[in-house]
Amino acid sequence: MRKRSSTPLAPAGSLDGADFRQWLLLRYGQGRLSAKHVCTAAWACRNRGLDVDDLALSPLSQTGHFQRKLDEALGINSWVDEHVYWADVPSHDHRTNTRTQLRHPMLLVHERVADEFAENVVAPPEAERDELLALPRFRSCPLLRELGWDRLALLGFYIDSAPWSNSD
Repeated sequence: MRKRSSTPLAPAGSLDGADFRQWLLLRYGQGRLSAKHVCTAAWACRNRGLDVDDLALSPLSQTGHFQRKLDEALGINSWVDEHVYWADVPSHDHRTNTRTQLRHPMLLVHERVADEFAENVVAPPEAERDELLALPRFRSCPLLRELGWDRLALLGFYIDSAPWSNSD
């Protein structure tokens, strides 16, 4: 049996805690690391001043715990509680042949738009304004003439949906 080394993974001070945390979470966001990889890497580096102690979970933990730990540490659950609307949607349970209600999560468009524009109202760049004014809708837009570019926000959004049954 090989003796475990007690030397640290890197010399003290060579890793910046915020950089390591950002590195882990960026790769998790890109899908390059799973929740288990992030939590076990944080477990291996805990108590070393790398700002990952809240992400740490033993590799011996059960599979489902890694995602829950990461969601809790990143505040995803509180975001869901605050922003997600749950609608009861009528459905049919084919196993019991009964009517049921499913709780379906959704984001309300008017709230998302309000949140986005509360933080990020930005007029189109000067170079794009001429191209936009070449479009008939912009040339004849009374709001643009009245308010100008500084008070007019361009909005476009894509709404996706999912089929409720195999025949949809």
